[in-house]
Amino acid sequence: MIGLIKTLGFRCSLILVVAIFQAGCSTLETAIQPTDFNGVWFVTEYDEIKRPDEDNPSYTEEALRRLDFYKSHFDVVSESAVIYCNPIGMPWAMLARARDYPREVYQTKDRLIVFFEYMDEYRVIYLNQTEVPKNWLGSKMGYSLGHWEGKELVVETSGYLESSEASNFQRSAEARTIERWRLIDHPKYGKSLEVEMELTDPVIYSEPRYARALWKIGEPGALVGTYGCPATLWEEYVDKRIEETESE
Repeated sequence: MIGLIKTLGFRCSLILVVAIFQAGCSTLETAIQPTDFNGVWFVTEYDEIKRPDEDNPSYTEEALRRLDFYKSHFDVVSESAVIYCNPIGMPWAMLARARDYPREVYQTKDRLIVFFEYMDEYRVIYLNQTEVPKNWLGSKMGYSLGHWEGKELVVETSGYLESSEASNFQRSAEARTIERWRLIDHPKYGKSLEVEMELTDPVIYSEPRYARALWKIGEPGALVGTYGCPATLWEEYVDKRIEETESE
């Protein structure tokens, strides 16, 4: 009888310990809940955006050669990539200043996706991975790996494609960016998303460069539309060909 009582007592104690542990884990999980960046976001002001290629950057000789080549052989206004609907990618996608083109952040447990209306670009930040896949071939957006440091999201991106030499926006395949995402209560804009960025690219810059984006949350019902640049480019070409046909 005494043995039975001891056994029951032990089991009850064990159940109580498990219950306390589960309650503690639930409380801890709630306490470290990641920041919710979901929403449609708009650029705040021109001066709130800082780009790495501004304020007299310390270009390497290779970067200066590329920039001189572009300016010497191309019209930098009419012969730019964006005129031909060719997005330039990171880090400039995050640092666009056009306030009429929002971006939407869609966040899940294992990834965060940013849809940019401007140029119909998007990027994926993987929250459940620690290495760039071996079969990654590179892209203009790179491959982004995110992890949480408290309420901040730290994003490391590499695996970039080298930019064209015919561009003011130079990036090599060795580029690497580190971003820190945080929500702030801005005195002017209210709920805002601030992203601070460090860019290292030994082919283009002789030292690390720093950048910053500041977005404000959109009004209820705000949507990210379609930029439709390729369609517009094609329609302009077709209109031109029709005019040529009619004049024959």
